[in-house]
Amino acid sequence: DARDTFYGGSYYGQVLKVVVPEMKAADPDAQVLGGGLMIDCDPLSPVYDSKGQLKSCSQARFLEGALQEGVGDVVDGISFHAYDYYAQELGQYSNPNWNIDWRTGGPSFIPKISYLRGLLTAAGFPEMPLYLTELAVICGVDGNEDYCRTTAFEQTKAIHLARSLVVAKAEGLRAVLW
Repeated sequence: DARDTFYGGSYYGQVLKVVVPEMKAADPDAQVLGGGLMIDCDPLSPVYDSKGQLKSCSQARFLEGALQEGVGDVVDGISFHAYDYYAQELGQYSNPNWNIDWRTGGPSFIPKISYLRGLLTAAGFPEMPLYLTELAVICGVDGNEDYCRTTAFEQTKAIHLARSLVVAKAEGLRAVLW
């Protein structure tokens, strides 16, 4: 809900506070992750779009709204997604929405982790586990472009994945799904 300050996160939090206890009652060993968060751009350092307009990062406040509703008390972790974009050269990828690329820090999930941990710490959950449940390097508009069908792109995906797994381990992520 783009009209909502928290982009619908408060509603989501309200639903999880009702549903998760029922899930846990049915299966006390069930692990419930909140999120599946895309967080398309960095709300702390917004970027400009192709028209020169400051890109809205209001959807990044979704988790903040959910946390204000008490989600941190009922979920076992937070899942999020991260995509980088192939720069048409071997080993090169970036995510301009997060002001990061292969030269300036690596995969785009690095600043996302920092952002998420900041929110979780502020809400009183500094040790909440994080799960990277979607990770990929995207190529072209639909992946059918000639430069997407190259050995260089396949090798770039392998490089990105190797770097990502090392960083994920160092950052203490519970899971990475490619």
